[in-house]
Formats: sequence, C-alpha cells, structure tokens
Amino acid sequence: QEEIKQELTEHQKAWIADIDGPLREGLASAAGVNEFLSDEERNERLDALIRRIETEYLDDYEICASIKELISDIRIAHINFTPGNGYAGHKAIYVVCGQWFADGFYVMGTLEEDKECLGSRLLAVNGIELEEVLKRYDRIYSNENEMWLKKAFERDSLSHGFYQLDLEYLGIQKEGAGEIELTLEKDGAAFKKNIKVFQLNKSHELKVASLYDQIPVLPYGDRIYRQENVPLFYYDLDKEHRAMYVQYNRCIDNTEEIPWEDTSSYPNFEEFFDDVIEVMKENEGEIDCFVLDLRNNGGGSELLLNNAYEKHYEYLKQYPIKVLIGKYVFSAGQDAVDMTLHMFDDVTLYGEETGQAIHNYTAIKKIQLENTGGCLNATQHLDYCKGQFCSALIQGQFQYSPHGVGFFHS
Repeated sequence: QEEIKQELTEHQKAWIADIDGPLREGLASAAGVNEFLSDEERNERLDALIRRIETEYLDDYEICASIKELISDIRIAHINFTPGNGYAGHKAIYVVCGQWFADGFYVMGTLEEDKECLGSRLLAVNGIELEEVLKRYDRIYSNENEMWLKKAFERDSLSHGFYQLDLEYLGIQKEGAGEIELTLEKDGAAFKKNIKVFQLNKSHELKVASLYDQIPVLPYGDRIYRQENVPLFYYDLDKEHRAMYVQYNRCIDNTEEIPWEDTSSYPNFEEFFDDVIEVMKENEGEIDCFVLDLRNNGGGSELLLNNAYEKHYEYLKQYPIKVLIGKYVFSAGQDAVDMTLHMFDDVTLYGEETGQAIHNYTAIKKIQLENTGGCLNATQHLDYCKGQFCSALIQGQFQYSPHGVGFFHS
C-alpha cells in the first residue's frame, strides 16, 4: 500500500487530502445530510473513492463525477459541488443546445453544419430514449424534483451542449467515440442525425446557429431567457396590457452581506419597490393587474420581498396578482411564490411547476477545498416548508412551445 501511494501524482494526493478533510467534514456538518444517505454510507463511499484514487489512479473528471454522484444521492438540491479553476475535465462537447417545452426538449442551437436539427424535438441519444437519458443525468445532478433536474440539464445544454465525458460516464456513449446519433422529430417526421464532437480550446470562438431570436414572443413570454447581463430586478409599466410588470430575478440587493460576492454596487430592493408602487399610484387608471415574473429567480433572501409586501400590502391588495413561474424558481424564489399566495387573495400562477427545494435545507455555507480549489455548498438549517402550493395551483391558461412562448393572457 505504501508503494502504491508513492506512485500517486501530487495532484492525486491533493484530491485525497481534500476528500478526507474539508469535503468529508463539510458534508458531515451540512443540515439534513443523512436524511436519505446515512453517515456510515456516506463515509464508506468517501473511503471507497480514496481507495480508487490510490489503486486506479482516477483522473479529475472521474473524481469529480464520483463526488457529484454521492451528492446527488444526498437528495438536497442546496448541497452541490463545483470543481476548481484548474480542473482538467471537460474539453470535448457535442453542440446541441436546447430547451424544455411542454411536449419535450427542443433543439434551439447547433453548429452551423448541423442547423437542420434546429426546431426539432429530441427523442433519443444513441438509441436511448430521452426519458432514460434524463434519468441517467440524475446520477450527477443534485436535485430534489424532476423540474430542477430538467433545469440542470437545460442550463448545461444552453451553455455548451453535451459533454462527451458525461455521456461516457453515464453509459450513453461508448468511450472514445467521436460522434453521437440523435433521433429527432420535426413536422411530424422522425429522422436521425450524427453530431461530431467539438474540441474546446481558449483560442477558438464557438459560433452557434440559433433559433432564439426567431421565436415569436407573446406578452412576457421569453423576455428574460435570452438577455445578457440580466438585472437583479426591473419593472415596466405595460400600458398595452394594462399591467405593472415586475421582473424579480434574484432575491439580493446592496443590503445583503455575502462573503463570496460584492453586493455594494447592487440596487436597493426597498427603493426599487417603492418606485414601483409610486408609478402604479401615478397611473392607476391604466393598470388592471400586477404581474410578478419569478421565472429566473433561483434564490437569495426571502426577507426583501416579504418586507416590501408588508410595507405596501394595503395598496397592492386591490389588484389581481399574476405570478409567472417555471423550473428555474428555487429557494427564496419559491418563498416569493408562497408568500404571495399567503398574503393576497386574488393570485393566479402561470407557467409550469418550479424547481422548488422540497426538503428545504437552506442557508448555504461555502467550503473551499484548499488543495484542489473545488467548492462545496453545504446547508446550515431547515426552513419552513416551501412549494406546497405550486403543483396544485397553476391556474392560468398558457402556451409554451418552441413556436410561440407565452405565459400571461389577460
């Protein structure tokens, strides 16, 4: 055993030190960590991973994937792991960018050479039906419900496509294969398309043919998803649809102190919401409802909106409130949904189920793996129940397809 350890690289030794130290200790300290996986089971798997590094000489990807698989089995979406900047993991991708719609996953971006796939529904990858593909990704994506799993799958796809190493690790693709076969459907006809692997490097600009700019957008339909530098929050007096539209993308402002984020230049939410109410009062004859768009809200502090509601409750309660929700709504974003339903009588939800944190262990602390640069997000306590309303109360009529995206119909 000593002879084997001497053959390890310094990098592998660094991984062992981080797994046996801050990763093990950080997971042990996380709230709710043993709800689905006991302390004994978790430590046995960490020990087994160390033994594999010592005897099988695992590379960065194999180690990170094993850690992610362990964390996925913990089943608390607030607990997750991010590799360090020096992580030599993903270099080869299949550029198939897409988005989940009501009837499936549609291809919205590809390399120019594969643009015939644009607008088609993905049915299978290498002959494996998409439902099974998604189940396999559940192994490495920390989630608590199918919508948050779809969110993770979609966000990775929108960023870059499918990683070759992920497909190999999950048994979707044979190791070393240079292409994947997609089974697609367009205009009622199924067809197959082989997509070649694309090698990422710093000097190469990835150019993607896209449908995103061609989507006909209904009111508030796709307003947030394609913007660069999305603001924390903004409002729009929509006189055409007689609505005050408020987009609330993050529950954070300049009053929040976050060790890993400089919030000093952020806008103040109380002042922002005061402005919203003032504009509504100045234009009362032109407003019939209040629209709160939470579809991109992944969390922060629930106190910001709660305090604003308490301050302006007497004025807001006179308006019907329409709340736009979707799979990206999570944590304090879910709190915003619940608080709106709790405080006001005339509330309608539009969209799809949220990525709610079902088990609701929250208050993240970041634990740095000093030797390899990775970061573990660990939970600190159990909050009150979230998400109890969202699957039952989506009442609004809505249209959600790649050929017309919209949630709010007056």
